[in-house]
Amino acid sequence: DWQLNADGNFSWSPSINNGDPVDWYDKAIGKQLVYIPEYSASVTGRLTYRSWRFIYKWCYYSERFTTTDNSAMITGRIVPYFMNDLSFGKAFRFRWADLSVGFKVNNLFDEEYETELSRPMPGRNYGFSLEITPRFRHP
Repeated sequence: DWQLNADGNFSWSPSINNGDPVDWYDKAIGKQLVYIPEYSASVTGRLTYRSWRFIYKWCYYSERFTTTDNSAMITGRIVPYFMNDLSFGKAFRFRWADLSVGFKVNNLFDEEYETELSRPMPGRNYGFSLEITPRFRHP
Protein backbone atom coordinates (compact mmCIF):
# COMPACT_ATOMS: atom_id res chain seq x y z
CA ASP A 1 0.00 0.00 0.00
CA TRP A 2 3.02 2.33 0.28
CA GLN A 3 4.35 4.14 -2.79
CA LEU A 4 7.34 6.44 -3.06
CA ASN A 5 7.88 8.45 -6.25
CA ALA A 6 10.31 11.18 -7.16
CA ASP A 7 10.95 13.23 -10.25
CA GLY A 8 13.01 16.23 -11.12
CA ASN A 9 13.91 18.59 -13.88
CA PHE A 10 16.71 20.94 -14.75
CA SER A 11 16.57 23.79 -17.22
CA TRP A 12 19.45 25.60 -18.83
CA SER A 13 17.99 28.57 -20.69
CA PRO A 14 20.71 30.68 -22.27
CA SER A 15 18.38 33.37 -23.64
CA ILE A 16 20.94 35.60 -25.31
CA ASN A 17 20.29 38.91 -27.03
CA ASN A 18 21.59 38.29 -30.56
CA GLY A 19 20.11 41.44 -32.09
CA ASP A 20 21.93 44.22 -33.87
CA PRO A 21 23.52 46.91 -31.69
CA VAL A 22 21.47 50.10 -31.41
CA ASP A 23 24.62 52.22 -30.93
CA TRP A 24 28.36 51.58 -30.80
CA TYR A 25 28.15 51.51 -26.99
CA ASP A 26 25.22 49.04 -26.84
CA LYS A 27 26.27 46.58 -24.14
CA ALA A 28 23.12 44.42 -24.34
CA ILE A 29 24.30 42.29 -27.26
CA GLY A 30 25.44 38.83 -26.19
CA LYS A 31 23.86 39.16 -22.73
CA GLN A 32 21.15 37.11 -21.00
CA LEU A 33 17.67 38.58 -21.50
CA VAL A 34 16.12 40.38 -18.53
CA TYR A 35 14.10 38.38 -15.97
CA ILE A 36 15.03 35.01 -17.54
CA PRO A 37 16.99 32.79 -15.13
CA GLU A 38 19.75 30.93 -16.92
CA TYR A 39 19.33 27.90 -14.65
CA SER A 40 16.36 26.49 -12.81
CA ALA A 41 15.62 23.11 -11.27
CA SER A 42 13.04 21.29 -9.21
CA VAL A 43 12.68 17.98 -7.42
CA THR A 44 9.36 16.56 -6.24
CA GLY A 45 8.96 13.62 -3.88
CA ARG A 46 5.64 11.89 -3.25
CA LEU A 47 4.82 9.42 -0.52
CA THR A 48 1.40 7.77 -0.60
CA TYR A 49 -0.22 5.28 1.69
CA ARG A 50 -3.61 4.02 0.61
CA SER A 51 -5.67 7.20 0.31
CA TRP A 52 -3.14 9.50 2.03
CA ARG A 53 -0.55 11.56 0.16
CA PHE A 54 2.47 13.59 1.24
CA ILE A 55 4.33 15.77 -1.31
CA TYR A 56 7.53 17.79 -0.93
CA LYS A 57 8.76 20.10 -3.71
CA TRP A 58 12.11 21.87 -3.88
CA CYS A 59 12.84 24.53 -6.53
CA TYR A 60 15.90 26.59 -7.48
CA TYR A 61 16.11 29.69 -9.66
CA SER A 62 19.43 31.29 -10.61
CA GLU A 63 20.06 35.01 -10.64
CA ARG A 64 18.09 37.14 -13.07
CA PHE A 65 19.17 40.44 -14.48
CA THR A 66 16.92 43.48 -14.65
CA THR A 67 19.08 45.52 -17.01
CA THR A 68 19.82 44.66 -20.63
CA ASP A 69 23.60 44.90 -20.10
CA ASN A 70 23.47 42.40 -17.16
CA SER A 71 25.14 44.87 -14.81
CA ALA A 72 25.84 43.49 -11.36
CA MET A 73 24.57 46.55 -9.53
CA ILE A 74 22.28 45.83 -6.59
CA THR A 75 19.34 47.16 -8.60
CA GLY A 76 20.46 45.32 -11.72
CA ARG A 77 19.89 41.76 -10.59
CA ILE A 78 17.58 39.51 -8.63
CA VAL A 79 19.49 37.12 -6.41
CA PRO A 80 19.09 33.34 -6.76
CA TYR A 81 16.72 31.60 -4.39
CA PHE A 82 15.38 28.22 -3.30
CA MET A 83 11.73 27.45 -2.69
CA ASN A 84 10.28 24.59 -0.64
CA ASP A 85 6.63 23.54 -0.57
CA LEU A 86 4.96 20.80 1.44
CA SER A 87 1.48 19.35 1.04
CA PHE A 88 -0.55 16.48 2.33
CA GLY A 89 -4.06 15.24 1.79
CA LYS A 90 -6.54 12.41 1.83
CA ALA A 91 -8.88 10.98 -0.78
CA PHE A 92 -12.35 9.62 -0.07
CA ARG A 93 -14.44 7.42 -2.31
CA PHE A 94 -18.21 7.61 -2.17
CA ARG A 95 -20.86 5.99 -4.31
CA TRP A 96 -21.82 9.39 -5.79
CA ALA A 97 -18.36 11.04 -6.04
CA ASP A 98 -14.64 10.96 -5.32
CA LEU A 99 -13.59 13.58 -2.81
CA SER A 100 -10.08 14.82 -2.05
CA VAL A 101 -9.03 17.28 0.65
CA GLY A 102 -5.58 18.79 0.94
CA PHE A 103 -3.46 21.26 2.86
CA LYS A 104 -0.37 22.99 1.47
CA VAL A 105 2.42 25.07 2.99
CA ASN A 106 4.05 27.29 0.37
CA ASN A 107 7.50 28.77 1.02
CA LEU A 108 7.99 26.37 3.92
CA PHE A 109 11.18 28.01 5.23
CA ASP A 110 9.86 31.58 4.86
CA GLU A 111 12.42 32.51 2.19
CA GLU A 112 12.67 36.20 1.27
CA TYR A 113 12.71 36.45 -2.51
CA GLU A 114 11.60 38.51 -5.49
CA THR A 115 10.53 37.48 -8.97
CA GLU A 116 10.49 41.11 -10.14
CA LEU A 117 12.70 43.91 -8.93
CA SER A 118 11.37 45.61 -5.77
CA ARG A 119 8.36 43.27 -5.66
CA PRO A 120 8.80 41.05 -2.60
CA MET A 121 6.91 37.78 -2.77
CA PRO A 122 4.86 36.40 0.13
CA GLY A 123 6.52 34.60 2.99
CA ARG A 124 5.20 31.33 4.31
CA ASN A 125 1.57 30.92 3.27
CA TYR A 126 -1.02 28.20 3.34
CA GLY A 127 -3.66 26.73 1.12
CA PHE A 128 -6.55 24.35 1.48
CA SER A 129 -8.12 22.42 -1.36
CA LEU A 130 -11.30 20.45 -1.83
CA GLU A 131 -11.80 18.49 -5.04
CA ILE A 132 -15.07 16.77 -5.91
CA THR A 133 -15.36 14.48 -8.92
CA PRO A 134 -18.98 13.40 -9.39
CA ARG A 135 -19.81 9.92 -10.61
CA PHE A 136 -22.59 9.92 -13.12
CA ARG A 137 -24.58 6.77 -13.69
CA HIS A 138 -25.62 5.72 -17.15
CA PRO A 139 -29.27 4.68 -17.47
